Amino acid sequence: MKKKVYLHVGFHKTGTTAIQEALFTHSDQLRILGINYATKKGKANHREAWALSERYWGWKKRGGEQTSIVEWQKRVKNLKAQKIDSVVSSEFFSEINDDQLNLMANDLKDFDVEIIFTIRPLTKLLGSSYQQYLKYGIKASYEEWLEDIFHNSEKPKFTPTFWKRHRHEEVISRWAKAFGNQKIHLVVVDESEPDLLYDSFNKILKLPAGTLKEVKGLGSNRSLNYPEIALLLAINKAFPKDRAWSDYEVFIREGSIRHLTNQIQLAGLGTKLLTPQWAVDEAAKLSSNSIAKINDLGIIIYGDLDKLNSTEILIGTNGEISEIPIDIAVNALLAFDKSKVINKYSTREIFDEAVKRLKRIVRKFLKLT
Repeated sequence: MKKKVYLHVGFHKTGTTAIQEALFTHSDQLRILGINYATKKGKANHREAWALSERYWGWKKRGGEQTSIVEWQKRVKNLKAQKIDSVVSSEFFSEINDDQLNLMANDLKDFDVEIIFTIRPLTKLLGSSYQQYLKYGIKASYEEWLEDIFHNSEKPKFTPTFWKRHRHEEVISRWAKAFGNQKIHLVVVDESEPDLLYDSFNKILKLPAGTLKEVKGLGSNRSLNYPEIALLLAINKAFPKDRAWSDYEVFIREGSIRHLTNQIQLAGLGTKLLTPQWAVDEAAKLSSNSIAKINDLGIIIYGDLDKLNSTEILIGTNGEISEIPIDIAVNALLAFDKSKVINKYSTREIFDEAVKRLKRIVRKFLKLT
């Protein structure tokens, strides 16, 4: 009998991080139950997905890293070495093209492969997706970004990957063609039934009920409120063009912003991000079309697919922000110390940077004198 490989491949912003936390935290228990979950770095298999998709992590022309295909090849080798079934999880797999998908299918031809997607209403993905891209450094406002993805949908200027990820019916159809309709599992994430996500995964992986469950006590990774979004947008616009991705990642993405999202007490400050009615209407039309096409695929569905029609989000127009609540500003500044981001730089790098800055100060002083 062939060993099974369960590929959790998407979609972005649909509870993927929560599942990866659960898989990682309970990996020892999973191994006892006959399921291997192994990652090289972090709690997911993103590097393997980036390797297959030939994707850069970071800014391509400013220090971004392209992951070698060797990372995927090593994962395949690891899967073959296992005597038990395995799970591989990264939402970035949903972005691979047909050639890359065929390469994956060929590399896994000796396994019994099951594909798992998680999905939420497109309307609910808009705000969270924008925030994710904002943490990647984009300089467009929410309204500008919405105009771009809906009105330049064939080739969005700000975030070309959005529709690669979120033309859900097209992505699922391609994976069904590569692996077979009855090998595709689709979990409809529903905030009113928080246990459905974990219950579905336990069922798909043939685990005892309650094996995978929410991991408590971690950073909240909450959504940003509107003043925080305005602050990050202003930072992105002002971030020097001569600074590399590593600077942005350490001090902004993994520093100030990660620290802010872990501060639950800040969530209620200011207003929430509002989505214009026209964008909600556009997303609702696409969702209706997507539901019909997904239903026709004959895949295995967990939950109520019609809930993808939901438009229960905050609708309205975002006003101008001229002031940031002081608690948000203070916590953003404290991130440098509390997030320990300085530890990510070596002593040599810190020394070299200090020398550069000192030289700039000296040159500026000499010019003035």
